[in-house]
Amino acid sequence: MTDNTSDTPWWDLFFRGSWSEISATLKPAEATDQESEFILDTLRLKPGSRVLDVPCGTGRLGHALAGAGHSVVGVDLQPGLVESANQSARERSLDFEAHVTDIRDLPWSGDFDAAICFWSSLGYLEDGGDTRFLEAVWNTLKPGAPFLVDTQSIETALPGFLEKDWYQAGDWLVLEERQFDPRTSRIHGEWAFVRDGIVDKRRMSIRMYTCRELSALLESCGFEIAGTFDTLTGELFELGASHLAVLARKT
Repeated sequence: MTDNTSDTPWWDLFFRGSWSEISATLKPAEATDQESEFILDTLRLKPGSRVLDVPCGTGRLGHALAGAGHSVVGVDLQPGLVESANQSARERSLDFEAHVTDIRDLPWSGDFDAAICFWSSLGYLEDGGDTRFLEAVWNTLKPGAPFLVDTQSIETALPGFLEKDWYQAGDWLVLEERQFDPRTSRIHGEWAFVRDGIVDKRRMSIRMYTCRELSALLESCGFEIAGTFDTLTGELFELGASHLAVLARKT
């Protein structure tokens, strides 16, 4: 069972162990195909572009972009996820490499033609941490390079908000309890993964931005906003969208 009682940040605990197996059922191949198609259509990359996937997890989207002919570098804090991403890339002979690195302290400067951050990974940190993360991404990009962020937002998460939910994820039963704190704009969640009598409990806390707030944050870190979209449809973002995608460019 993951220990959420320590002083270790929740995001350094939540994605260990069984998460890799569970996440594969939450984002099946069809979802990966849809999202990678959206990324490629939106970024309009030249062949052989160098792309940063941050954080990359098991390389789900990074592998898809590498398979489309690009050179992809992934970053994640979890050694197990990085090892899995690299092993899968080697088996498929993909131009992909992942590194164990804090997303707030990226070691590249002006190296990448584009960057992506998907699956609501922006918002894990405290507000100052989000700023450091975006500034670090800005530094890795070439001038004018695009950065595509996909996340839940206030507009997508709160309509129809459920405080309790449960669903099947492969062999796992996933139980969620959520609370939204309007003072901090964070959703705090208690998760339980249940299988064969084993209950794996975890906690998470994600900062929710409005479309305007996220755009303003990106602008404060040196980006200009090139568009806002619904990730699943590719249409312009509006109330009723399922996910928010913000396309920004390094000025």
